[in-house]
Amino acid sequence: MTARIVLLVTSPRLPAGLLTAAAWDTLRAHPVYTAAESPQAAALRASGVPVTVIDPNPETLLATLGITPSPTGAPTFMGVPITPISAAVPNFTGAPSAPSSTAVTPTPSSAGATSAPASAGATSAPSSAGATSAPSSAGATSAPSSAGATSAPASAGTDPAPTSAGAVPAPTAAGAADPLPPSPNISEISDDDSAVERGALADRREMAKLGEAAGRGGVAGRGEGVGLGEVVERGGVAGRGEGGGLGEVAGRGEVVGLGELAERGEFAGRGEVAGRGDVAEQRVVVWLAGPDGDESFARSLGLRLAREPGLAELELMYGSWDPPGARLLDAVAVMDQLVSPGGDPWKRQQNHQTLAQYLLEEAYEAYDTIEADDTDALREELGDVLLQILLHSRLAEEHPEDERWSIDDVAGGFVDKMIRRNPHVFAGEAVADIEEITANWERIKKAEKSRQSALDGIALSQPALALSAKILSRTRRAGLEVPLPTGDDVGSRLLRLVAESPDAEHLLRQAALAYADTVRARENVRPPE
Repeated sequence: MTARIVLLVTSPRLPAGLLTAAAWDTLRAHPVYTAAESPQAAALRASGVPVTVIDPNPETLLATLGITPSPTGAPTFMGVPITPISAAVPNFTGAPSAPSSTAVTPTPSSAGATSAPASAGATSAPSSAGATSAPSSAGATSAPSSAGATSAPASAGTDPAPTSAGAVPAPTAAGAADPLPPSPNISEISDDDSAVERGALADRREMAKLGEAAGRGGVAGRGEGVGLGEVVERGGVAGRGEGGGLGEVAGRGEVVGLGELAERGEFAGRGEVAGRGDVAEQRVVVWLAGPDGDESFARSLGLRLAREPGLAELELMYGSWDPPGARLLDAVAVMDQLVSPGGDPWKRQQNHQTLAQYLLEEAYEAYDTIEADDTDALREELGDVLLQILLHSRLAEEHPEDERWSIDDVAGGFVDKMIRRNPHVFAGEAVADIEEITANWERIKKAEKSRQSALDGIALSQPALALSAKILSRTRRAGLEVPLPTGDDVGSRLLRLVAESPDAEHLLRQAALAYADTVRARENVRPPE
């Protein structure tokens, strides 16, 4: 893998530029692109990080890595088509070719001359008039390629590599254009020093440049590498005496990787470029996602890379993320837009009195979901209760200045109250049990409210049974012994029943609902969902 795309996602609810250390390191080290201007992009530029706005198109971003579709539709890297090794090397199996004794018909080296078989003690045919070549058996040296011309010396301390039995291509005339056609494909050619790679034989024109010949199976010139699968010595082409495995081209700093020279690298089998055994440095770009996360672009980029996984890696990085409750900020913003000029006319016409019934209804609906043990429905109904809280708070911002308050005042009061009434959590106060925690709560609450009676603060508009239970509960907690009414009227009897069962409201509700089910069964009607 030679390329990586980092998709950087940040929270739009946090201040621009408030990012993790890892995100800052990545942004400073690599080019950064984005689809549009944003507060985050402006903050990065202000900190010295260049940010470039480009079209949010996967191909455009890949082009910044030097990866573009070739005219044939195949991807390219730095302008060079990326070809799988299985396509570039016929019959590739990952192992060197087995030895073979198949004879090769030599290619003419010049007009009217052919190469003679090279066996022990034999001489090759002259490559041009008046020039002869030395025997190609072990210990022989190369003959001049033309009258008065000598071939370039091989690497120090090495002899020219012997050729396959029965085949020695003759060198061409010095300085002459090479008229030779490409060598024929041979299914298998063997000898320890054969230039073969399972069905690919080197073209003579690829085997030496600038007069440098490889020693013992190496063919390379200054800066001249070998295309994948063209020339192999024992399964690889070595430069300056360094050999390699199948499909591997090595040279001291001069190596061909997909047609391009790789710095201090080896072109390893199966298309990997390595520098002296290490993977070449990745090209990395960063995509700075917009406030909405650029979900559509991320999906299309992922699908594009899924079709051709070899193009680049895709990494998701969170530069910042929302703290718990961050969506409450969105809820406040939505309500503000609804009530502000140009928003919802119905909400703008409401006041606390007209909304009171809806607050009660939404609370009852939430209660019903609890009774039904439907937690999904409870989540939805609590959202409706929250709507009432947000709407009342936003309308309160329109009050006269000395009566005005906002959702921040509501939240601030809640936070202060919880911290103040729970000293065992926030102040380290020791408590023995739940009863002591409750007693502390009531003591602190009484001090806050400066109430004269234990019954002060009870919601008198709540249903009668719930109101009765609340009054009886406050009386008991205050330690007061107040006799219950003894009359035979319905109200007195009901109050005594509530005193016997503080949960009378719930029990009566359950009894009423069970009776309703019986009625529906008699009518053969299913209960409501």
